[in-house]
Amino acid sequence: MFETVSVDDAIQKGSRMVVYPRLILFIGSLLIVFYWGMSNNFSASFVFLAIAAGLVVGWLYWSVASTKWKVWAYDNVRNVHELQKRAIKEGIIAKDGSFWDNTVIKTADDRQKLDSLQSKFDVPDIFMDDYQVPPETQIFYSKSKNLFGLIVGFLLLTGGTLIMILLKEFVGIFLLGAGLYLVYMEYRRVTNTDPQIILNAEGISTSSTPFHGWTDVWDEDVIVVSHGKSSTHNLVYSYQDGNENMDIGPLGVTHHELENLLRVYRGRCEEKAHH
Repeated sequence: MFETVSVDDAIQKGSRMVVYPRLILFIGSLLIVFYWGMSNNFSASFVFLAIAAGLVVGWLYWSVASTKWKVWAYDNVRNVHELQKRAIKEGIIAKDGSFWDNTVIKTADDRQKLDSLQSKFDVPDIFMDDYQVPPETQIFYSKSKNLFGLIVGFLLLTGGTLIMILLKEFVGIFLLGAGLYLVYMEYRRVTNTDPQIILNAEGISTSSTPFHGWTDVWDEDVIVVSHGKSSTHNLVYSYQDGNENMDIGPLGVTHHELENLLRVYRGRCEEKAHH
């Protein structure tokens, strides 16, 4: 075990090796079945056949490729706890013991190698600082996202107004209301110049939660929260009197960047405490 590969590099390879090919195979299978259906008196049954074929082909590839990636990554990465957590979130592998984990295809050699690598989980991860992260980070509303939202809002206002005047359709009122709400929300964000999240080696605070030191915070993470057919990335953490759950979509930070900031500032705090 040379352990020369960083967690970031391993996750990137996992996306290229597992996630992207699975998506391509799924879409490719759909197109092939649809093409075949168009040549053979296409009917609604071909839609279900196409979806089933895409899911099966995608799963077969993932079940093999995810195991191969796991063997390679666990062997070459030092911080396997962080690696496993991020790989599950990115869809590269399934959670140990889950239904999908029990469906993966493993050869006898794969099982032997993974069993031999399990001992690495008995060793705590070591902190690897990211020196590009400043002593403190303040995260604000994203101006580019605000501008895009305002444009969409004004388009909805314009479209709703024209439909009401020219066509006298009820949908115009709906579009007008949606446009007004979106413009109002984006205007509030544009004029809000306060940081929404502040992080440093001492702790974390948000616009809705006062500062808490890292010793008083636990389970900090960025998770996907489903809202029916849509989803958001939310900053979550717990503290003694409650918990934070903030949608970071409107903010000028990606979920990958925020995950790294949480890891770095928590690590700096713990490293400082050990010295």
